[in-house]
Amino acid sequence: TFCEGGAKYPFYTSNTVDFTETGELTTKPGGRWSAFAEIGAIYRKIRLSAFYEGFRYDQSPVVASGTLRVFQPKSESDLFGFSLGWVFR
Repeated sequence: TFCEGGAKYPFYTSNTVDFTETGELTTKPGGRWSAFAEIGAIYRKIRLSAFYEGFRYDQSPVVASGTLRVFQPKSESDLFGFSLGWVFR
């Protein structure tokens, strides 16, 4: 069996959107601390685990082009899943 967990921080983030009227606009939201974790087991050559990964971002500054003003709001995302693999050792 194995388990791991920790914290992560994105040092650089950006999001580019291509608007029909103005072309590409890029927002740069600030990063926030997020968590990750994984727990699982290895049986013979088969590895099975369950995992969690969080993503957290602050609101970006407003970006303007002509009369268009956009920003990326404060956002959060959580990813849960299972992983099945083959161990090569």
